[in-house]
Amino acid sequence: MSAVGTNVTTTLECVQSKQINDSHKYTKEYGAGAASVLHLAEKSGITGIDCVVIADSWFGGVRLPPGLRKMGLHNISMIKTGSAGFCKEELQKKLMG
Repeated sequence: MSAVGTNVTTTLECVQSKQINDSHKYTKEYGAGAASVLHLAEKSGITGIDCVVIADSWFGGVRLPPGLRKMGLHNISMIKTGSAGFCKEELQKKLMG
């Protein structure tokens, strides 16, 4: 669904069960949260057209941005410092100078 005149696209999907969600082709490589976003991006038809996907911290993680880049998409999302794979020490060094 696109909001007329805004260039905003919204794609929705009901999660039917954990088994169906876990069967998405991206789940094994990217995890369930990122796989949901990647699946919806693919379903919406926005892949490869240089769009920005915005995700909250439930879906955003360190594995989501690389998956979206492979689809030709950009990402704005919150990544919690406690997320697996988050380089907290590196970030602290950069912020402290």
